[in-house]
Amino acid sequence: AGEWPKSNKKTSSWGAGCTVLDLEDTDKMSAILNVSEGATLTLDGSAKVDGNKFGNGIHVKDGGKLVVKGKSTIENGRYANVVISEKASAVIEGGNVNNAEVHGVVNKGKLDITGGTLSGAGAGATVYSTGTTTQSGGTVEKAGVHNVYIAAGTFAMTGGKNDSATKDGISIQKGAK
Repeated sequence: AGEWPKSNKKTSSWGAGCTVLDLEDTDKMSAILNVSEGATLTLDGSAKVDGNKFGNGIHVKDGGKLVVKGKSTIENGRYANVVISEKASAVIEGGNVNNAEVHGVVNKGKLDITGGTLSGAGAGATVYSTGTTTQSGGTVEKAGVHNVYIAAGTFAMTGGKNDSATKDGISIQKGAK
């Protein structure tokens, strides 16, 4: 098994109907995986994306979708484990999103938390959102500052658990709903 050269961008696809992922230069703190327009990336089973505190985990670009379930893990992002663009979405059904240096998930689009565990954001929020965020299940916990920080946009919690933040469990800023 070889390695991608650090300075070159490569594109690979795995099998018919599978998502195309861009592996980019993590020396410039890009995402390890990008989910492009029209693509859906589903992490299931014991799949693992590890930023190694060097790069961000996954960037869901406009028109892309991320689904996390099973016992999969996204961890150790340099700035964030997951970045969701304005016209993108992610569903956390299971698995773990944990131990980012700053924010666990930066949501500018749509984030649905129905299961799983999001925890361990170092200097920021486990979920930082300017988009639409809903939590109907799962656990959001152990943030360095806020578990859920809604800078703008909307947040609705109808289930799940919010526990053990250093400062606030949920912080909704002026103008957010």
